[in-house]
Amino acid sequence: MENFIIAPPSKELEEKSKELGFSKTVFLDSKFIVLEGTNKKEMLSAIQRAKGKKQVAVYQAKEEETLRFVVEKTAVDIVLGVEQIHPKDSVHYVRSGLDQVLCSLAAKRGVAFGFSFAQVLHSSHRPYLLARMMANIRLCKKYKVRMVFSTFASELWELRSAADLQALWRVLEKGL
Repeated sequence: MENFIIAPPSKELEEKSKELGFSKTVFLDSKFIVLEGTNKKEMLSAIQRAKGKKQVAVYQAKEEETLRFVVEKTAVDIVLGVEQIHPKDSVHYVRSGLDQVLCSLAAKRGVAFGFSFAQVLHSSHRPYLLARMMANIRLCKKYKVRMVFSTFASELWELRSAADLQALWRVLEKGL
């Protein structure tokens, strides 16, 4: 299992990650880059630069319109944080950030959706976030979209073992 770490390469983080049972540790800026923002032209050029450097392009979703553009028109590899696009759920359903159109596009273009354990750690509304993650996992499985689940840690204390992440993933996959 790969561990994505949103921090510069560090020997301490790499050793701790290996100790926690991860087969590979991927650091920010060396193997992947996290992109944020809503400007479409900047997104296109940043993703093209990342592809030129042979880096994995990870997009941190902020709004629905830009998310649709990134999935449909760019060569992004992983989209992260779609659960936090909508601040409130509907009365009748969970507003998870994904729908059948986005999932179909992502499956066709080879885009993966990422689920971050650090996001769960820092969430002030954990039950809502976990419900949204479960809904997104269900949609991704239905439309055969690739999924990535990792710590996406930025500090040492955010790391958890690979076995703990796999256990949480099984719970999210099955639902309650």
